[in-house]
Amino acid sequence: MGLTFDSNSDRWDYSDESNQQAFINYENGLQKMIISVDFEAGNSEGVVWLFPIPSEPNKVAIDVLKNLPKLSGEEISKKAKSNLDNATTFLQMTQIYTIPLVMMSQSFLGATSDFENTLSTTGIGESVKQDVVVYEHLEKEGLTSEIITAKTANGLYDYLKSKGLKIENGSIPVLDNYIGKDYSFVVSWIANPQTAISTQEIVDILYQVNRFQDQVSFPKVFELMSNLHQKYPDFDLINIDYKNSRYYPEYLKSERGQIIQQEMILAIQNDSSLASEASKMSRIKYKTSDKNGERYVYLSNQKGVFVTFPTKEIYFPLLPTSVYGNKTVPATLRIIGHVSPRIFQDIESYTKTEYYLENYVSFADDDLKNFYDGPDRNIKYTKIDINAPSKFFTDDLWINNQAPAKTYYTTLVANFIEEHALASIIILLILFSAITGILAGMIFFKDLRKNPAKLGLIGLSNCLTLFGLLITTALVGTKNKNESLESLLAEI
Repeated sequence: MGLTFDSNSDRWDYSDESNQQAFINYENGLQKMIISVDFEAGNSEGVVWLFPIPSEPNKVAIDVLKNLPKLSGEEISKKAKSNLDNATTFLQMTQIYTIPLVMMSQSFLGATSDFENTLSTTGIGESVKQDVVVYEHLEKEGLTSEIITAKTANGLYDYLKSKGLKIENGSIPVLDNYIGKDYSFVVSWIANPQTAISTQEIVDILYQVNRFQDQVSFPKVFELMSNLHQKYPDFDLINIDYKNSRYYPEYLKSERGQIIQQEMILAIQNDSSLASEASKMSRIKYKTSDKNGERYVYLSNQKGVFVTFPTKEIYFPLLPTSVYGNKTVPATLRIIGHVSPRIFQDIESYTKTEYYLENYVSFADDDLKNFYDGPDRNIKYTKIDINAPSKFFTDDLWINNQAPAKTYYTTLVANFIEEHALASIIILLILFSAITGILAGMIFFKDLRKNPAKLGLIGLSNCLTLFGLLITTALVGTKNKNESLESLLAEI
């Protein structure tokens, strides 16, 4: 839940949220959770964002991450079907009459049914009153975060007022659900809107010299580069050519380069318009063109608050989002492992739970390694999408750390076919041959309809080529013997 102060109307309001994302890793009673909320474009000054945690404050740890995890994978039922289709296609290729059909099928031509989802990482402090205690204070990546507890609602409102919100006591009744209970609050806000871009982000864009060529899109940064070039003639990111750009990182690491870096960092962080442009530059994904001309595509400006705390069950705070009323704020949760969410009735029809299997995952960022340090192959994870009007969030979401039975068997089939391809093909060959023999026999050998075992045996003999089929058919016999006719022939 985000709160903001509107200086024009001299009142507080709920800040607009476009979506919520959470990444959760739960192991041995300890939950590691990264929550990121993408606030819609607008003035970030005065925004305060808070959510509850069901744990004592001295057992909660916080961090701020610049990058979010990226999980891509295949939904397990579709993965099992895909693996089964591949094995079946191989079997079809062993039959001459099916080859033309297989050659014309989309699966053979390279179209796949894979479904991918990609996505793209101090002790007790001050207190406003005795009612609110700040247990931890962290400033990182342009954000400030604190862990607090509140004994009374009035104490929490006074705390929010101290952050610049002109807020009336009792105006956010949803908070009363946590006051005086075994909950802590994590509160975050923009540390300083003028320095919302971090030092590392400024350093990163310095090493990407191609981003300093666009005077129209980034005029303030262009002007800063020109001023630095006048002061240091050997520093010229604007007119640098490709050949020299390869050697520029070495220059930036030199003593002279370090001095220029510090001047640039101070200039950007002390000027809000410069900081805004530089922040956009740091988020350039690629440049594209359409009928309206060239334009940049930017990465999301999300940052993650990383919280670690003990809990008996996996937890995600949904109830605070209910303050947005009829507005739908989509929430997407990705949880390491296959788990069972307890979806309450109000959001049941708006919730979709899918189970994925990730062939390979990488948490390259050092901060993300604190979130997950397990194996990097065959990673299972659960994705929960909630697209309900916020007023239906009448409770928080609790999740059992136990996989549904259906995911166990589906994953077992998918993994077995993938890891034991030859054995899977043999099993399918035997199974399909027996079934085909029984079905065909029911149609053509009416005398054996009451003996499906013989029909299955005839079908299995098809695995031994045409000769095996003929021999088995002759030995089994496809018609019942007529005893009266045999005795008559014997007398003759």
